Amino acid sequence: MGIYFILLIAVIFFLVLGRVKGFEGAYACLFSVLALFAGFRYMVGIDYPQYSNLFDYVKNGSLFVTKEFGFGFFLNLLVVIGGTAQLFFLIFAVLTQYYTYKAIQKNSVNQEMSILIYFCILSFYLFSFNGVRQSLAGAVFLYAIWFIQTSDLKRYSIYIFVAAIFAHLSIIFYYPLYWLIKKHYSTIFKILLLVLAVAFGFMIDKLIAMTPYAVYVGDDKSFDVRIDAKIYAFLLLGIFLELIRRRFDKTALSNILFNFNFLSVFVLLMLIFQNNSALILLLKRLHNYILATYIFLIPMILETLEYKSKKISSYAFYMLFILLYILTIVAIGVRIQIIPYSLNFQLF
Repeated sequence: MGIYFILLIAVIFFLVLGRVKGFEGAYACLFSVLALFAGFRYMVGIDYPQYSNLFDYVKNGSLFVTKEFGFGFFLNLLVVIGGTAQLFFLIFAVLTQYYTYKAIQKNSVNQEMSILIYFCILSFYLFSFNGVRQSLAGAVFLYAIWFIQTSDLKRYSIYIFVAAIFAHLSIIFYYPLYWLIKKHYSTIFKILLLVLAVAFGFMIDKLIAMTPYAVYVGDDKSFDVRIDAKIYAFLLLGIFLELIRRRFDKTALSNILFNFNFLSVFVLLMLIFQNNSALILLLKRLHNYILATYIFLIPMILETLEYKSKKISSYAFYMLFILLYILTIVAIGVRIQIIPYSLNFQLF
């Protein structure tokens, strides 16, 4: 457990160092540490044994079929060059941290706070230990928000489709947001959408039952997933931010981020009416892409406050995020299988 507190100290050190003139590379060093910590972990995280077994399966010459055919090609390539499963984890960790770093560089008005949110909140950095491929897809999606801002459809499309092929197909679900997330919507239209979200919440299982995908939600006992207090907390946060939106929504970026917040409320309203664990897992996974935009939205809101209020609020949030990180490690670190932590440097 102690290694996670050492990592926290290292993160704080690099954040403080980033304030010093002449140490502009501090944040890059920080993300390098995060990449190495995640990439060299051994038997840490729920996903680790699954992907390790999958790598051995491919290495033994068995036919591996997946929707993300690029991922299958990638695993076979690692086998050809003599790599180990650990090399797979390292490459994915490096790519995930790189694109998260670039996303924060491009989209955050307060990189220091964005980094602290990313590191301390369970749904982000620590989630990458238990959702290896989706975390990479999520990092690419965050980076691609920059191309929505700059109206660069070509690059946006390339990043989304490459991530869908090599990381996680679920990212393709959000491809249409390029055309939708920049728009301004009336209050009446939003209310109608929320009513629709509640209706979908009651009907989505019945609608899926009429499709070929019914098999994925038919076995409700396959996943130990339920609606927890965190879901309701994010829903209340999203509603609150939507209510105060007019005060802070001043720029093209803020409009995009607040629209993501509204989309979060829409998805969570569907989610809270579910009792099928497979559907809950599906909607939570989809919501993770949206949730990550709070890394940019919360610092943006704080930056608009007056100097004294901003200073007090920032330090309060810093303490809150650090406390949440400590509670995560102490209270549920063992349950989510990030404790104990061990290392493996055998890449070939």
